[in-house]
Amino acid sequence: MQDDPLVVRKQELRAQLIALRLSLDLTQKEFADLTGVQQSLVSRLENGSHNIIIERLQEILVRSNTGARLKKKRIEMTEYNFKKGSCKNEDWK
Repeated sequence: MQDDPLVVRKQELRAQLIALRLSLDLTQKEFADLTGVQQSLVSRLENGSHNIIIERLQEILVRSNTGARLKKKRIEMTEYNFKKGSCKNEDWK
């Protein structure tokens, strides 16, 4: 199991994107058409071979017309955890 919070968060985002598409009962091609992207991009996003910037993901979610949005959480960086490089998983949720 990967403990890196960034890797874990990316895995969660991929799983949520797949869940959204499946909840709409759409193929990758249908979801791509709905959101205005290529099917190959949907595939790469879902299998983790392509990173996406937050703005692009938000655009895809808006175009899905489901009301799905990215939830932003503020991360408190104290002097201690910044200097020590100590950042727990709960900081990234």
